[in-house]
Amino acid sequence: MADTKLDNHLISIVVPSFQQGPFIKKCLESIVSQDYGSIEIIVFDSESDDETLSVLKSFESFAKVRVERDLGQAHAINKGLKRCNGDIIGFLNSDDVLLPGSLGKVIDHWRAQPSTDLLYGKAHYIDIDGNVTQDYRTQAWNWEKFQGECFICQPATFWSRRIMKKIGWLDQKLHCSMDYDYWQRIAQIGGVIKHIDEYLACSRDYPQTKTRSLRGRVFIENFKISLKRLGFVHSFWISQYMDYFKYERKPIWANLIPPVGTTRDKMTDLLQRISYVWARDVYFKEPPHGPIV
Repeated sequence: MADTKLDNHLISIVVPSFQQGPFIKKCLESIVSQDYGSIEIIVFDSESDDETLSVLKSFESFAKVRVERDLGQAHAINKGLKRCNGDIIGFLNSDDVLLPGSLGKVIDHWRAQPSTDLLYGKAHYIDIDGNVTQDYRTQAWNWEKFQGECFICQPATFWSRRIMKKIGWLDQKLHCSMDYDYWQRIAQIGGVIKHIDEYLACSRDYPQTKTRSLRGRVFIENFKISLKRLGFVHSFWISQYMDYFKYERKPIWANLIPPVGTTRDKMTDLLQRISYVWARDVYFKEPPHGPIV
């Protein structure tokens, strides 16, 4: 547990909100009930017309609440990030929750290793009723693997103000994978990334989430991020996209996609080689610290 007498490190948590009335109370309660006393909560709601606003009203003494239309999730988060005063920053979607004691564990790590720029921990998936269904597939930091798999769970992730000053805000052109892009940018400028073997948060998994309902768009955004940031698309992303069509979408041509094996490996290798050419001719490798529109 953190030493709450040492409240010199403010933690800022941004909560983007839209039509999450059934969940947002649990989300905010999970922040307010933490064992660390120096927390700034900034909520941006995009004019929800469900029970969200009445819930937010009950938290006005704990959180800075703004209700105004935004241009999407990344824009709402950016508006919050621009108003953060904390040394340590994170964002929590309004249907996710922090686990008890998680911010104490975060601050304990930062006090022990103050050079950390990005910290992520373990996380559970929970269903619509809040029941744990499985663990998020987090793993120790490995840059090569991360180029083909996002194993960092966003609600269990925090970063330093100094790294945010270097790379700026989230890319508002992204609708689903703005966090994966942000972690890549931190890694590419040499940010110190640490993983702790502690459960910090729960990510809610149900059919209406972006990850579930917009699976195809998630892949497309990951491809675009890879082409732009890395100059190629990792073979693992390509193979996963094949599985998405073969076993989920199942178009009439799905049988032409080979199952996992030698033929699949050769096909993904070919497509990865093509991605290098595509990135060179169509995309550009934008400096991670460059301006974000």
